[in-house]
Amino acid sequence: PALMYRLGHAETAAMGPAGLDTLESAVDLCEEPAERAAIAIEFSHAARMVADFPRATHVLQRVADSLEAGTPLATRIDGELINVAALDLATSSVAREHLARYAEPAALESLQDAGVLADLALLGAGVAAAPREVFVGLARRAAAAMAPEEPDPSVVVFAGCALMYCDEFDEARALWDAFIAAARASGSALAYAFGTCFRAQLAHRVGDVREAEEDARTSVAIFAEWGTRTVEPEIFLSEALIERGALR
Repeated sequence: PALMYRLGHAETAAMGPAGLDTLESAVDLCEEPAERAAIAIEFSHAARMVADFPRATHVLQRVADSLEAGTPLATRIDGELINVAALDLATSSVAREHLARYAEPAALESLQDAGVLADLALLGAGVAAAPREVFVGLARRAAAAMAPEEPDPSVVVFAGCALMYCDEFDEARALWDAFIAAARASGSALAYAFGTCFRAQLAHRVGDVREAEEDARTSVAIFAEWGTRTVEPEIFLSEALIERGALR
């Protein structure tokens, strides 16, 4: 499984969708719980960056079922599972069920997992009513809990969007700039496409139409070269073109 994982890691970063098959095979072959969970999360990151949420959910659920509930490893898997399951109508009930486990005040106070914190920051309004500051605080905690040298795409997109929707634009921009810089440093075309996609959304929201168009075009082109077509960058590109009157 270690060799297959390394191959899948390289393939998904730069070569295309075949890497998803390789990583999923590595998950199935691995028997050590922590290693299996780490491979499953990397698989899910790649699948969620190309919007294959059902496939990511399916793999993560298999891993979650094999772990003892309440352990840090199970919580880490929950953070990723909630993120991807929430984005598909067929599995959104799974996300709600898992998210509710962490929404109680006592659980929230001691929570340290970046993924679950980011989930609560963006999705928590559907679980419990709270002032804006609560969700901003959760997003900040999620960002602070990430390893700075390896920004997590699922954490960044949920924490970044929560900050953006709460008008904390500079903090959201800092998250995306750091994510894109890390993608460039690691040579991951997939992560770079994902980062420029959502930075385009942020740029459009703050009125920088030129940058929104530039980032969205970059994202569309890289995703196409990687071997997939996802709807988000095309939507953000269309919004920028409509804004400047180039598309009607």
